[in-house]
Amino acid sequence: MGDPAFVALSHLNVGLHQLYPREEVSFEFFHDDITPDLSQAQFIYLGTPQSLKQISGVERAAKRLKGPESFVVTTTHKDGRAIGFILGADQRGMIYGVSALMRKLGYGYTLDGDIVPHPREEPFDFKDWDLADHPLVPRRFVFNWHNFLSGCSSWDLDHWQKWITQSQKMGYNGLMLHAYGNNPMTGFSFKGEDKPVGYLSSTRIGRDWATMRVNDVRRLVGGEVFTRPVLGSTAAIDGTDRQRTEAAQKLMADVFGYADGRDFDVILAVDLDTDSANPQKLITLLPESARFETNKSSHFWLPRCNTPEGYGYYKAQLAHLLEVYPQNGHDRVVDAAGSHARHFAETGKPSGPVATAVQRDRQRQTRSQKVLAQRSYIRVGQDRRGA
Repeated sequence: MGDPAFVALSHLNVGLHQLYPREEVSFEFFHDDITPDLSQAQFIYLGTPQSLKQISGVERAAKRLKGPESFVVTTTHKDGRAIGFILGADQRGMIYGVSALMRKLGYGYTLDGDIVPHPREEPFDFKDWDLADHPLVPRRFVFNWHNFLSGCSSWDLDHWQKWITQSQKMGYNGLMLHAYGNNPMTGFSFKGEDKPVGYLSSTRIGRDWATMRVNDVRRLVGGEVFTRPVLGSTAAIDGTDRQRTEAAQKLMADVFGYADGRDFDVILAVDLDTDSANPQKLITLLPESARFETNKSSHFWLPRCNTPEGYGYYKAQLAHLLEVYPQNGHDRVVDAAGSHARHFAETGKPSGPVATAVQRDRQRQTRSQKVLAQRSYIRVGQDRRGA
């Protein structure tokens, strides 16, 4: 699951299998030196204007594309036979084109799963294969909130994968995550000291946000829906700060890797101005010239980002996040920490809530070149011209 073109092709393959169970459905990738035998079955091409430029009708259909992530689903003819194609302006357009076609054929998509139409008795045909669309806004994010057992804090990788997959089928193109200062998914080390972190909450460990513990969730009213005594992620472990951090970051690295394989963006927002985001045992490792007190009575310190040492503190956090989550890339870091600290140092007043968003806004040149050179097709059934 590391290729968006394969994602689109697999989705189309499964959808047609379910809709036309009496037909033989298969798919494969091909390049310019391979020409499929169009006389033996119905064919559906999947690609971009560049990868399908040799297919009759593609140049005309491409004029209906309207920018990034747009798509056209239509048909053409060759040697008297109808040929379908799903044309995406880019790899995301291919994915959204397949989802849109499946919806037109009767499918529905929710975060909980797919709504699958009744199988069709009639042979496969290209009826209704004419649609085009484009996104009205470029960034369409779905956002779940950590810290509550009803949310993503209790998820394992398979839950995340389903959520990402279904979100993409519904037309979203990215996920956003927010981590409070004590969330172990954003832990790091500074000058040899591990940042104190909390827990991924479960019914066994963690008290944040009024999470209550029970010795066995199956004993609760309605507990028969559970199959094990603890409700929570398998990454919600006890142990040292480093152990909890490594477990949470291993899970989230796998989550971000899955999103990356589907060309699904990730925005990770991290608190920088809360107490837990600025553990004093780390801040006080800085020389006094590289930190300032926000409250004289409580002796709460923040780094001075306009000093090399203070800047180094913030840099250590971001460097670690980009190391453990390489899928997020280095292209854009929206850093509110520096401006916040400068404002406080100059005025003595906070500038409001602050978070740093590490956002993947990567250049897609390498992957897009692969997609432009790669074509694929679906083969449906056998020759029915004599039927």
